[in-house]
Amino acid sequence: MSEQLYFAAGIARRDDGVPVGDEIMECADAEAAVIAAERMWQGHGYIAAVAFTRSLHFDGRSDGAVLQWFGGPMPVTITLDSWIE
Repeated sequence: MSEQLYFAAGIARRDDGVPVGDEIMECADAEAAVIAAERMWQGHGYIAAVAFTRSLHFDGRSDGAVLQWFGGPMPVTITLDSWIE
């Protein structure tokens, strides 16, 4: 068994140009996460935003998946694991 969690996150650009995860919001479901990510991207001055899911398994494992990305190609320097511990 596992617990499914949903998130939206805004992506900002550091002074050195590297994109980084900034604001993270836990959401009720996948649809809410996608809506929240789109609103972050359109209204908060972020360069991008992502809606993603995270599964926490009762045996200690975890995994995640991108639901939707807003703002151009997804950079390889962004990792979901670094946002949710």
